[in-house]
Amino acid sequence: MKRAAAGLFAAAIGLSGAASGQTAAAPPALEEAPQYQSAPAASRFEFRWDALLRYDVIDLGRQAPVADIHRWRTEARPELDWIASDRFRLGVRVVGDLASDSNATNTARLDNYRSNGVALDRAYLEARPGAFRLSAGQFGMPLRATEMLWDHDIPVLGGAAAWRHPAGATSALTLAGGFFYGPQRGHDASHIVAAQATWEAGDPGKVAVDWSESYWRFTHLDRLAHSYLRQNEPGSYVPIPGYSGSRYGNDFRLIDSLARIRFGGGWRFPLSLSVDWVHNFAAETHAYADGVEVAARAGKEGVPGDVQIFDVYQYVDRDAVVGAYNTDDWWFHSWYVGHRVGFSVTVAPQIAIRPSVVFQRRQDRQHYLNRYLLDLVKIF
Repeated sequence: MKRAAAGLFAAAIGLSGAASGQTAAAPPALEEAPQYQSAPAASRFEFRWDALLRYDVIDLGRQAPVADIHRWRTEARPELDWIASDRFRLGVRVVGDLASDSNATNTARLDNYRSNGVALDRAYLEARPGAFRLSAGQFGMPLRATEMLWDHDIPVLGGAAAWRHPAGATSALTLAGGFFYGPQRGHDASHIVAAQATWEAGDPGKVAVDWSESYWRFTHLDRLAHSYLRQNEPGSYVPIPGYSGSRYGNDFRLIDSLARIRFGGGWRFPLSLSVDWVHNFAAETHAYADGVEVAARAGKEGVPGDVQIFDVYQYVDRDAVVGAYNTDDWWFHSWYVGHRVGFSVTVAPQIAIRPSVVFQRRQDRQHYLNRYLLDLVKIF
């Protein structure tokens, strides 16, 4: 399996030459639903890929009586899409991982990914009739969300629809929603129903704002493997034949408010500030109900010589989010407070070096955990 993952990584790098005629846009400061441009009439297939090479040091300090963790990880995700027309796309993406630690360590280290292996990551249909975008199959989460709420490396299985309505020359309203199954890990049978409204206004080259309001409902979480309970409140366990799942102490009915303002999108150093607030109406105590992320970024990525600096602050109560599905770049998944600070330098087209440090403390403890990440990233 390690040889297969290494071969996939090498193949992705080699095949990038075949896609040299394609230019991918630099990623936005905030993760958004995937977009694509209409393909030329002569082009029926499109190859894209991204990759990560990471060195990771986790200084647990006084959080646990174990030695610090030093590890490296490589991941490649090649995607091949068939573009039938400017309104129809069929995509397939594979993910391959190769790391210094084994798959058996992933549970203890609160990882969402498998250290070593090859798997089908996405297989989806996407149609764009008029102002609508319809998706079905296994694909990335299509709703706008920060990593505090959803890890964008985790695919979902289901269907989604979005409708975009321009409101003048510089503003638009988008309504989106979908029904999803969880990522199908460890007998995962969770269901997710979500709906979102997004308002965008302004000139992206000068000053632009966007604001999203969404509702997320998580059900059937009781069959999720116990290891994915993470830092959420455990409840009374009720055995289910054939499963070793966990019972959560609270239900999850979330409202999420996400706003962002961007200055000078055409500048060499554009500025971006985003604020995300999530509240779980089903949490039994207010102390477990809220999460906040504030992120500031200056600069951009994608073109050689581009530089970006960033600071992301998060305060997440114990049951503000479902810890099984949000980011694993931070160590704890809920019930914590901390910062992630870093910068990136683009050294080749769509290739950036991105060092960062995570300072994180569980809310019920006094001491901080420090995590040092050195990433070499190939961006879509």
